[in-house]
Amino acid sequence: MKSIDPPPPQPPTPADPAGSPGQTSEQLRLALQVAQIATWRQDLAAGTVNFDERGAKLLGIEGAHRDVSAAQAREWVHPDDLERVHASVASALQTTGHVDFEARYRRSGGWATILTRVVAERSPSGEPVALLGVALDVTERHATRRRASDLAERLEATADAAGIGLWSWNLGSNERTWNTQMWTLCGLVPQAQSPEFDDWVRTAVHPGDRDRLLGEPERWRATTRTRLDGEFRIVRPDGAVRWLAGRTHVDDTDDGRVLYGVLWDVTERHTAQDALREAYERAA
Repeated sequence: MKSIDPPPPQPPTPADPAGSPGQTSEQLRLALQVAQIATWRQDLAAGTVNFDERGAKLLGIEGAHRDVSAAQAREWVHPDDLERVHASVASALQTTGHVDFEARYRRSGGWATILTRVVAERSPSGEPVALLGVALDVTERHATRRRASDLAERLEATADAAGIGLWSWNLGSNERTWNTQMWTLCGLVPQAQSPEFDDWVRTAVHPGDRDRLLGEPERWRATTRTRLDGEFRIVRPDGAVRWLAGRTHVDDTDDGRVLYGVLWDVTERHTAQDALREAYERAA
């Protein structure tokens, strides 16, 4: 009996090669999913907007039908942001590049702040036929930024009421900030940028304390402590001598060593101590 040779083995079906359309599309899908980025397309001729699943969820669109009219989509935009959205869309239709904008959109329970990047899809003749967009929910980021801003405003109001100057200085980048009360303490008119430390010491600090203050930056760079206290005198432009007390917090960050300080006027305490000492000397 004649034997029958088995059929030759078939080579496995090759996977999509790296960089192939199939693999690139899947990578893009996964990237959008991981980043929680929504996509949408507005057909300019039909006047409809189609959202992907994440986009529908982002805006609270219920059901499987994710096509809405452009007019309905505009109704979701916060009235205060509508002009900016219109201007951004108009700009995208006039350029071949993308346009970014932020706006608030109505959804169940309030308003969502959404960062959008939009680009026009064009026909072979160059006419815009659709708008393609990607969207990211940045509501929590804005809420955090707003809370930080509110806290900063309350802190500034409290510092002004208490006569406390607030300052910061990044020793690496030389970035410096003063609050309004710092200028008031020094008898100076507020400027856009706080002065260089050495310049301020040479012009504002009392000659008797000047050398000690000029040596502070080296101390701040070398210290292993996180808090430093001290007192010194300043001479205001009108000639008045004032005593200031300060406390400095040293913070090592990814951007370098940053100093955060507070200053307040203790002239009255020093005046009372001087008067008390003079009284003791007269009585002795």
